[in-house]
Amino acid sequence: MSKWQKKLAPLANDVDEWIDRLKNRLKDRLGGPNPAKLIPLVAFTHPGGLYLKGRALHQRNPITGADNDSLWDDLMDLYHRANSDEIPDARILAHAGGQTLELRSDAEGYFELNLPGAVLDSVELESLPNPDRNLPAVPRAAVPLVQNTHTARFGVISDIDDTLLVTNVQSLPGLARSLLSGRAGQRQHFPGAPALYRGLHAGANPLFFVSSSPWNLHDLLDETFDYHGLPERVAFLRDWGISDQEFLPTDNFDHKLGLLRLITGFFPDLPFVLIGDSGQQDPEIYARFVAENPGRVLAVYIRDVSTDPRRDDAVLALQNSGVPLLLAPDSLGMARDAAARGWLDAAVVREIEADQGRMPLGAGTA
Repeated sequence: MSKWQKKLAPLANDVDEWIDRLKNRLKDRLGGPNPAKLIPLVAFTHPGGLYLKGRALHQRNPITGADNDSLWDDLMDLYHRANSDEIPDARILAHAGGQTLELRSDAEGYFELNLPGAVLDSVELESLPNPDRNLPAVPRAAVPLVQNTHTARFGVISDIDDTLLVTNVQSLPGLARSLLSGRAGQRQHFPGAPALYRGLHAGANPLFFVSSSPWNLHDLLDETFDYHGLPERVAFLRDWGISDQEFLPTDNFDHKLGLLRLITGFFPDLPFVLIGDSGQQDPEIYARFVAENPGRVLAVYIRDVSTDPRRDDAVLALQNSGVPLLLAPDSLGMARDAAARGWLDAAVVREIEADQGRMPLGAGTA
């Protein structure tokens, strides 16, 4: 983080919290806020228990993009997604494994449950009423869980932008397109990528995506994954809100490294395949993780999307880690390597070959 961010972050955080308090008081005077809603962002089981991260928000009208939407429509969709109306200090009850636990949302509405237990295959959430804020209770409802208690050979952790989806976030226009693409069909995947993840998942191997995209895009990313036929998965994003530590979300290294540590910690006996791209810091992050966790990484696949030779040097530095590394121009190279190691069925390789034959390798790139 830069020096100016360190100096401005506490002040910006105080101003942000003051504005939130003022906004809440104004809503109370105008008849109260919209009803509350509990949004599950991450919810999955693992051999040692259950993990859930969610957010308490005031309800909003659904964002429904259409193929004939204009740029103005996309801008308004982005505004509505970014302008989330969080509920701080919400009292939430989680019911799982015969237990009832009370959770509290933080200043941005986020709440978290990390519950150990041998057999935990369901969780239900509800919120208690808050008369002071004129908020009724949220009725008890089941949370969809990604079940990761199958017998797995390995896990997969992958980046999203420029690894699965073609976004070119290294450039300002590419980042703008990523934020303004308000419909699942607008977000193009690399040829063969969905088939690669389906093959590696194989119905049992845990699949995780990690990204520095904001949690406010969670619903759009989930729709995009479904649209492109991705298998059951979990996606960790990040909060873009102002904090007393960071004014802008620029520290991607520690964010992603922390997620790698968190995810692998849930599966202490499972090795992982890491997938990223050469455009940003994935090679450096993965190199650090490999050094910290000898024996936990089966291989690292890096999609080559950068024309800067310095990025290739960063990737090749991984070769000294002792972990198999592949710098690949496309999904097919990764698939062939995985198949040769016995991690991918030959039929998946043929599917990816066909997909890349239908789609130009440079499709969607800037």
